[in-house]
Amino acid sequence: MVRKKSVSSKVKTRRKAYRRRQEDCSYAMRSWRILILTIKAAKKFLSFKHSNGVAMYTSRRFGTLESDLIHSSHLNFYFRSQLKRKSKIHILNKYHNNSNFRNQYKARSKKQVSKKYKSDPMIRMKTIERAMNWYHKNNTLMRQNSRRLYNQRRRILKKYISIQNHKCIYKQSSLYMNNLNKFRKIIREGPDYVCLSCGLALFRNQVIPFVEEKYIKQNMSYEIKKHIQSYFMYSSSREQKWICKSCSDKIKKRQMPSRAVVNKLKVCEIPSELKRLNNLEKH
Repeated sequence: MVRKKSVSSKVKTRRKAYRRRQEDCSYAMRSWRILILTIKAAKKFLSFKHSNGVAMYTSRRFGTLESDLIHSSHLNFYFRSQLKRKSKIHILNKYHNNSNFRNQYKARSKKQVSKKYKSDPMIRMKTIERAMNWYHKNNTLMRQNSRRLYNQRRRILKKYISIQNHKCIYKQSSLYMNNLNKFRKIIREGPDYVCLSCGLALFRNQVIPFVEEKYIKQNMSYEIKKHIQSYFMYSSSREQKWICKSCSDKIKKRQMPSRAVVNKLKVCEIPSELKRLNNLEKH
């Protein structure tokens, strides 16, 4: 016959079991804390890349945790690669869909590259060397492309120059024909209009009809009227009288025309070669 335990013995056994569980939990928590601290310390040591002696020392000291460290680093690397891939896909989608983000990213990257290029001489030399190598490798292609673009520009310029020349020639020819027609219209009658003051034979466009009232006003004194009338060479014919524009302007200002007959300017004798010229040739 099995003897039953008393109530006090049951309470004692339960207390012992509860204390044992508490000690096991505290030991497990302490061991996890130690494990996390050791993993962090190992990561720090591995990142600095110490010498072989330090590496051997750390491997001997943490030999028991080597498998755990490899497993945790493998898990961390896998998680990190997945996170990198997801972030890369997210940034690519944002770059392609959002124009503001794309412009900001371009400006920021351009600024960073220019800053590195200006501040770091090694990067500058590497960039120049890379560009020179690329140019030397693709020299033939670059030459062909530049030659093609040069020929294309030359053809376009030649085309537009020929068009402009044609337009210019047409415009100049039209101006020349207009001026020629005007000149022919002017010289149609010949230099048959004699000035009343200077006596020169002129064309129609160089003279105006002589009206005495324009030059001799009623409120003028007798001496001034007499003086102005001395500039004109009156004739008894009833034909239309003409005066050139130069003499007309001078007389209106109450001045003697420089080439008036009254001025009595003397000129040299006409050479024998020029004596047989007609009126148009003399003019």
